[in-house]
Amino acid sequence: MTISSLAKSGRHGLGRQGARQARGFTLVELAVVFVIIAVIVSIGLSVGPRVLANGKTRATQNVLQILDQALTTYSQNKQAKPASFYTDRVGARFPIVDGVVSTSDPESLPSLALMLAEMEKDNDTALLLRSIPSQFTTRRSVTIGAVNVDYAPSVSQNGAEVGNALLVILDSWGRPIRAVHPDFQGRFGVTGEPSRQAMVGPGPVTFIRDSDPRTNLPAISDGGVAPNQRPYFYSAGPDGDPGTREDNQYSQRPNFPARSFQTLPPQ
Repeated sequence: MTISSLAKSGRHGLGRQGARQARGFTLVELAVVFVIIAVIVSIGLSVGPRVLANGKTRATQNVLQILDQALTTYSQNKQAKPASFYTDRVGARFPIVDGVVSTSDPESLPSLALMLAEMEKDNDTALLLRSIPSQFTTRRSVTIGAVNVDYAPSVSQNGAEVGNALLVILDSWGRPIRAVHPDFQGRFGVTGEPSRQAMVGPGPVTFIRDSDPRTNLPAISDGGVAPNQRPYFYSAGPDGDPGTREDNQYSQRPNFPARSFQTLPPQ
């Protein structure tokens, strides 16, 4: 082959290659690209929420494990489980019940906040509680049966007094985590069993704890019974309904009898 023929073939080859590079995508190629993008988007839409939900579940479970560890530390240091009543600074006593005062007021009682008000008095336990990430903690005043809980002032991490604001631990969905004391476990009220009464301040207050949902409302509680007479902590999960136990998150799994009414412990 002569030099001139090589040059010609080279020009033709470069011309064909340039033409191929310049022609762009065909309709078939574009369709394939769009299909791939659609598949990636659909995978993201289906997997993304599950990944987010799993992350929230794991974060809530971590908080529950810290609470369970704090309970162990408190029980070992005090050689006893937390009392079933919290006595505030002026002597008023509040039962640590995971329930409500009335079905007309669906907000559950701050059972965990009352329990932690006592547990915080132990230095080792308070140190563990402070290890809970700040996005899961807040402080607020508490009123039960028209009686304010007079919580002794304590010093917050920034050095300021928190006064009557009790420590409230939240789950990943922004709802207070609940505590179930073995003296106030199981179900009572609404479904036929008597509600329990306890003296709060100057008079008795009736408490209800039921795992059956009311009309168009979530259940009052999970209705669980503490295993081995040890308090347990739980989150109502993403739906906020403690009666749908499948998505509840627990520090330890309770038992769920159909009925479990007990009388109030001695006051």
